[in-house]
Amino acid sequence: MAIQSKPAVSIVVSVKNGEEYICACFNAIARLTAPRDCFEVLLVDNDSTDRTVDLASVFENLFDLKIYCSHGASVSEVRNYGITRSSGKVIAFLDADCIVPPEWLEKWLAAFHLGLEKYRR
Repeated sequence: MAIQSKPAVSIVVSVKNGEEYICACFNAIARLTAPRDCFEVLLVDNDSTDRTVDLASVFENLFDLKIYCSHGASVSEVRNYGITRSSGKVIAFLDADCIVPPEWLEKWLAAFHLGLEKYRR
């Protein structure tokens, strides 16, 4: 049995009634140039009454996607719920109406590591 390591990044996407834009957000994530095994995506739905979760579930085969429902009163509570379910070494937050460029995650990780190196000096 192979031991699977944790992903480098957990991308927590918070949403409420985002059927208009969740597919564009997830299509952008599907086009990321970072290796698929370096990230996971956690969609945290905050009591949507539209088809957000149904539309998002189509992407489960394109990248490591986990869908959770939260009943938070604020976006902070919804994001915090996502953190408790994440397994990545670091957390990145996106709102469901964000469309990231293909190199976003790689550039974000490079900047993160550069910041860590400066901090350690």
